[in-house]
Amino acid sequence: MGKDGRVETIKIKPVSTHLRYTWLIGVWTPAFTEFMHGYMLRQARSAGATDQMEEVHLSRVIQEAVDSRMKVDAVPFDDGTYFDIGTQRTC
Repeated sequence: MGKDGRVETIKIKPVSTHLRYTWLIGVWTPAFTEFMHGYMLRQARSAGATDQMEEVHLSRVIQEAVDSRMKVDAVPFDDGTYFDIGTQRTC
């Protein structure tokens, strides 16, 4: 995240990290919905005739949006906790 609060890079499921932040929730406009639709169409076309498309992490779509110069902002909060339903533990 840059000093201006804009997302610069998302590290997707690193094995180990010293990163300070993670993303927890996303709110987006219809422009991102259209971007994601195009992304998913490209992924489906890449899968081709196999009909086997890998799971697409939303983080990859967001990173692609960042790479495409779409404005992606972050709102950090330093106090508080969250419940990760994917790992079923309080963080």
